[in-house]
Amino acid sequence: MNEANRDQELQKRIEDIVAAHDPIGLILMGAPDDEYLFEAGLIIQALPRCEHVPDVTQACLNLFTAMFAGVRVGVYADYLALAADVWQAWCEHQGRQP
Repeated sequence: MNEANRDQELQKRIEDIVAAHDPIGLILMGAPDDEYLFEAGLIIQALPRCEHVPDVTQACLNLFTAMFAGVRVGVYADYLALAADVWQAWCEHQGRQP
């Protein structure tokens, strides 16, 4: 698989992970499955600066706080499972162990 296809696969996987966790509750309210497409891309951009799950957790919390100002986005602990799944996908994409 070429690099462009691998990157598209990662984008889709992260988007699916975020939608499954639905941190803002948009999917639950009836938003389309690709509602978190933009946020997934921003998460991917942050991943090279992350060294482990706590970094991803903080990056996700910061992202959703900035993107959804004025909406209760939760606290750090609310993003742990999302971050663990994102980190797993990222490590697999990089060909390394989480």
